[in-house]
Amino acid sequence: VVRVDPERCRIAPYHETEFSDATPATIEAWQSRLQVPVVFNAGLYDEKRRHLGTLRRGGRDLSGSAHRHWKGVLVSGSQSPGLPPATVLDLSIPREEEQEAQYGNAVQSMMLLDRGGEARVRRSEKEAPRTVVAVTASGRILVIVTEGNYTLWEMATLLVESGWDLIQAMALDGGSESNLIVEAPDIRYRSYGETRGAGPEQLLRSSTSLPAVVAVWPARAEE
Repeated sequence: VVRVDPERCRIAPYHETEFSDATPATIEAWQSRLQVPVVFNAGLYDEKRRHLGTLRRGGRDLSGSAHRHWKGVLVSGSQSPGLPPATVLDLSIPREEEQEAQYGNAVQSMMLLDRGGEARVRRSEKEAPRTVVAVTASGRILVIVTEGNYTLWEMATLLVESGWDLIQAMALDGGSESNLIVEAPDIRYRSYGETRGAGPEQLLRSSTSLPAVVAVWPARAEE
């Protein structure tokens, strides 16, 4: 779990179409390209590697389009006084749907857990490593990448029982795309999604390319 203070950090998405080097990039390549201390996978994408759902940075669309059935959105870069610098919004709530347009950066995906503590996913038997972005009652953002396989329903249940005082959460892409790198002076952590049957040498590096990622910097860093 990575805890992010929106007052002290900057959060922004990126898509591979922004770069002249069109070679599909692994999470390590993204971390090297952006020189960022924290980077994790964004949401789902189609066969043409286009993001499924809204994906924008600085008010500019990045190979995505609004998905009318997905109600979770990670937003940052508030352009309106009184709004938190970054948070998770529930687009099924009219007030939060209106707030979404006040943020320059947005990553849309599936709502997992809402303010009523209700799971917003169906029960299923599909297990996979999961990437989740949640917000606490104090406004902190948690980036959660599991080291085991869970159904989305199990993941929502675990969050309810976590004791982390979460108010809502959204699920990003799972499976082999569920990747996270943390590179800081006091910590070095990497998680690469599905690792069943992998030998030790395969666990040192991801072989999965990611069309889009979400990056986190200290707030003082320049874009």
